[in-house]
Amino acid sequence: MKLAAARVWSGVLLVAVLGAAPPARAWVCSRVVDASNRESGPSLSWAKRNLAYAFFADGTADIPGTAELDTLRASFQVWEGVQGCAPPNASADVAFSELPNLVVRDLVGYDFLHPLQNENLMIFRDGGWPHPGQQGSKIIALTTTTYSAQTGEILDADIEFNSADFAFTVGDTNVKTDLMNTAVHEIGHVLGLGHPDAWTAIDPTCRSHATMCSTAQLGDIDKRDLACDDRDALVFKYPASKTNGYCSPPACAVGTEGCGACTTTECSPFVLCGFCAPPAPLAATAAITVVGFDDGMGGCGCRSASGAAAAVALLVAALGAHRARRRP
Repeated sequence: MKLAAARVWSGVLLVAVLGAAPPARAWVCSRVVDASNRESGPSLSWAKRNLAYAFFADGTADIPGTAELDTLRASFQVWEGVQGCAPPNASADVAFSELPNLVVRDLVGYDFLHPLQNENLMIFRDGGWPHPGQQGSKIIALTTTTYSAQTGEILDADIEFNSADFAFTVGDTNVKTDLMNTAVHEIGHVLGLGHPDAWTAIDPTCRSHATMCSTAQLGDIDKRDLACDDRDALVFKYPASKTNGYCSPPACAVGTEGCGACTTTECSPFVLCGFCAPPAPLAATAAITVVGFDDGMGGCGCRSASGAAAAVALLVAALGAHRARRRP
């Protein structure tokens, strides 16, 4: 079987957040992008539930001592032992473990030549930020996820923190960027969750105040904890002691970027029923090129689950990319 892999970048940018009454099911699954730049493929998910992560040796000069490492450890713990808000209030069983040694190799992405040497890396960019923003925006942090384009299985995820342009802090939340606020959001991308406000029919103004909303202000700390949408999303994707959660798209939504409830003549996107596509071959050939700076974080909220995730053997690999980010 010939497989391809793709890489997806998920970012967090600086912008003001609007507030109002939350919509229903305002969470999304990031999904595989096809050759037409549509997120019509399987949802991005890990096939395992215990994920290891590593710290780059340099840390950041923004924060004294090793407090940044303690903050990142606490950020991973936020996603552990999560219980859903929606009945029957099930739990997720995602767990994280820290690799014992600091990493000295600055590699963001997947090393296909040495697959056993990959790690899910946390790295600060004090010396310069290599990723340009869009329309004057600046990226606070960026998650690079490498996955199988055939099944959506995540192979590697690395988080870069833009400490060149933003002053990170673990305490002063008035004029600086709270590290935990940023890290908890980015770890959601590591787990395969996307931005609900990237979809106009889900939560375009972040009314749900979900951790996975793509917007933040200086001093924000509300993303240190998970909102109900974030909790329900994780429980759906990784239900405790069960295979990964999926629900099938309605027949009218197959092969389209939109998804939702079907009528006799059309597909009503997102509002009535969403889906997280299960592992299956793409209807269109997976992209193997950089596809640009789009906001298509993909997927949509899901309300029922069935099926199982599939592990893959990586035989032939190629990289494709898209980026989603917060805007000031």
